[in-house]
Amino acid sequence: MNDKGTNSYQERNSNINIAEIRFENWCKEKNIQFWRMGFDEKNNRVPRFWDVHPVVRSMPDYICVGRDQRLTYMHVKGTNKIKINDLMMYERWHTDLCQDVGMRIVFCFDGEEPIFLKWHELKQKLTGCEIKEWSNDKKQYVEINVRKTPTTVS
Repeated sequence: MNDKGTNSYQERNSNINIAEIRFENWCKEKNIQFWRMGFDEKNNRVPRFWDVHPVVRSMPDYICVGRDQRLTYMHVKGTNKIKINDLMMYERWHTDLCQDVGMRIVFCFDGEEPIFLKWHELKQKLTGCEIKEWSNDKKQYVEINVRKTPTTVS
């Protein structure tokens, strides 16, 4: 699948999670240690997943050890369309669960280097975003221009 960050939920979930594969390959190329942390919606589905508490369901995809030996939670995204519920959970993770561990939202698009944003950087990009709604499930989301002022992981 050629995912440019514009594919629908159905398109993204009918195939492999290419964003996570890109992220893992990037980590290997940069010699950054990583561990799978969150749920794998493709290969190891949890029965009655929606009964799991939202904070647990929204746990980051990975935890990494940077070159500075600091632990960082990584939420990996293959699209720039972010659900409002996910944004609320990012705030919760950042506020309640990241005291001694960093957190990044990582956008992995086809043919591009990963884009790493700190939570406060992503929040700044929300200004002016229009809240939209998917027609199939009525979930609200925003489409964010993530390609401006990316940061890197140390």
